[in-house]
Amino acid sequence: MHFTSFAVVARPLEHCNRVGKGEASTLTSSEQTGIEISLPEDCIPDEKEISFTVTPVDRDTLSCAGIEDSVDNMSHIVNFFKGSNLLLNNPATVVLPLSPGEENSKVRVLSRNESGEWEDVTNKVEDVVLQGSKVAFKTDRLSSGFVVLRCRDGTDVSGIVNLVTRNVRARRVRTVIFKKWKEPREDGFMTARMECVLEESVEDRICRTTVKDKYELQEGTPTPPVIMLESETVCAIFHGNIHPEVEMVNGMYGVNFKFYCERTRKLEFDVKVLDWGKDSFSMVELYPGPRENYHLMSAWEIAEPAAPLAVAGITKPRGPNCPYWLACQRFKNTLGIDGTYFSPDHDKCYCETCHRDRGDPGSSQRGEPEKKSAVPVGWARFGLSLNPAFNDEDLNVFSKWHRAYHGTKHYSVKKILQGSSILLMPGDVALGGFELRVREGHITPDDDCPDGLDPVQVFVSPSIVYAGLDVYASPERFDDDHEGKAYNARVAFQLCIRPDSYEVGPETVGAGRRPIDPLFSNKELEWFTKEKGGQALYGLLVKLEDV
Repeated sequence: MHFTSFAVVARPLEHCNRVGKGEASTLTSSEQTGIEISLPEDCIPDEKEISFTVTPVDRDTLSCAGIEDSVDNMSHIVNFFKGSNLLLNNPATVVLPLSPGEENSKVRVLSRNESGEWEDVTNKVEDVVLQGSKVAFKTDRLSSGFVVLRCRDGTDVSGIVNLVTRNVRARRVRTVIFKKWKEPREDGFMTARMECVLEESVEDRICRTTVKDKYELQEGTPTPPVIMLESETVCAIFHGNIHPEVEMVNGMYGVNFKFYCERTRKLEFDVKVLDWGKDSFSMVELYPGPRENYHLMSAWEIAEPAAPLAVAGITKPRGPNCPYWLACQRFKNTLGIDGTYFSPDHDKCYCETCHRDRGDPGSSQRGEPEKKSAVPVGWARFGLSLNPAFNDEDLNVFSKWHRAYHGTKHYSVKKILQGSSILLMPGDVALGGFELRVREGHITPDDDCPDGLDPVQVFVSPSIVYAGLDVYASPERFDDDHEGKAYNARVAFQLCIRPDSYEVGPETVGAGRRPIDPLFSNKELEWFTKEKGGQALYGLLVKLEDV
């Protein structure tokens, strides 16, 4: 069509012009709407102020009016305010955009009279000419308005224009619901965002809101398209155990929402989650008008219930919310790590209860060739933003690399992440000038290393039990004010390591014949490598133990 939705506005711009007596003048609208009115010399008997607006019409407008099959095409609508119904000494030329139509369609010029009624004046205007995507005609009177249609014989053109003018600010709209936890999530609140989006813009909005704003798209949305009018108020009524944190009106929870054509309208509000179980759910019904207009129907009411414009559901955001994971999150928050290092979509709770409920095994085989690693049962994972280098498709770290763990002290976590998430070796100087040393209780260059093992390497383990030992993940006391309890907290990194980049060796903590982890032999608990930067850190693990 000759117009796109970006130029649809709530209030059409008024184009004001002052034309001197006898002067030739050309009146134009914006470049997007492309209206041109040429007044020849001696056309205006006296100096006049002429102003007009342009009401844009596009294919979506015709669809909303339900007449896209009745009309091939339609120009924008020109409405004169000052200077309307002006009789001209010489005919003016009016040029309007009009896309080509079918060969058997006819061009019809309509004029609006002083009573606001549209009438066919095709036989009263002169020199109607079609050229490319424009139509031109001459008229000796500037009526209250003009519009041009391409349609078949017998079409009620006046009725069509009346329908369009009523629906010109209507758009096909889809409602999208986004959500995310509001921290601290143990308070039971999430943030919901509702957007009424033009149908053609839905995918862009979903991409922007989920990627940039880190919201989760509610399954089941966007809703099927409905027609909404400019500045129309609609309401969302919630039925279930998730509802907005607002006062009830007429026995129901809901929010009001106003739709605007010219910009995306976002409504954010707090939502209370009353039931933390698997059945936490609310039906969301969208109705025309404010929520104050609706009430719960009594059993004896005879009237038919109102039909919603659209129906959707809302559930809890993804991500763990069990008490153990929340306690681990409270400890993680004490580490002072900026949120940009985290990827909440990959949070996961591995506490005994959550692990058992999922029915997951205690270990997994990953990589090429496959290698066994433990599942971090008893820990809580906080997803990390991957170092961009590991997004390289040639590396394919999550499919081809092996899984392992690296225990560390709580104060080292932030330094490692700030250093591009690279694990360093003893002797390296970390960001801030801190030199790494071999941990106390671990082998040193002066010790008798097993088989001449060099301690100046990066050490990881397929066993979370081994990586979580005191010598690696030394415990830190954590006083949890929320629960009034004290814990010993440990931290470790969950990572991918490149196959063939490391060697496998025995434990080096002096365990002797005492098995450390039943999943592995003590002879295969350490993986060590000189390859710096060959470990992709994707999870921060936290474990809490009662003091």
